[in-house]
Amino acid sequence: MIRSPAVAVLALLAAACTTPPLRPLAPADLPDRWQAQGRLAVRAGDEAWHGTFAWQQEADRTRITLAGPLGQGSVSLREDAAGALLETGEGETVRGADTEALLEQRLGWTLPVRGLRYWITGRADPGRPATWRRDPPPGAIALEQDGWTIACDRFTAVDDGRVPQRVVLERTDLRVRLVVDRWRLGAAADGG
Repeated sequence: MIRSPAVAVLALLAAACTTPPLRPLAPADLPDRWQAQGRLAVRAGDEAWHGTFAWQQEADRTRITLAGPLGQGSVSLREDAAGALLETGEGETVRGADTEALLEQRLGWTLPVRGLRYWITGRADPGRPATWRRDPPPGAIALEQDGWTIACDRFTAVDDGRVPQRVVLERTDLRVRLVVDRWRLGAAADGG
């Protein structure tokens, strides 16, 4: 009879290993339209930049404004099914296939905009493979996707749910930290 409790404990341990991965704490019905404003810090090797961002998302239309030092002044990005557009504070306009390539060309570093539109809301990009980490601190979420490690360790209440207030993205050569000071869910993006 001593074996039965031992077998039961082993069975429970085996079952714990097959528990589904942790899921984000963001509301399950997060709308396709949202706005976020906050601060951004980027470290690439020995160089670092910081500034502010304003992000407007409406379905597959993305509009991001980066302002502040960032080594380059202000930059406005737009992306939709037709392609991407980058505008600088100096009036330069550059078109391309996607915002990531345009940022790399203009700033020398890039934001993974396609994935980040989900990560900033505490979700994985549903169209790409992702691994949810099971060891983040209590209340935090962490995942790996497209070569990035994404961690959300602070949240804020918005409407009936919680969304990330702080998101940290890391890969071998780049670290990006976003702190969202203001969320608006369901808000239509301004302008075109």
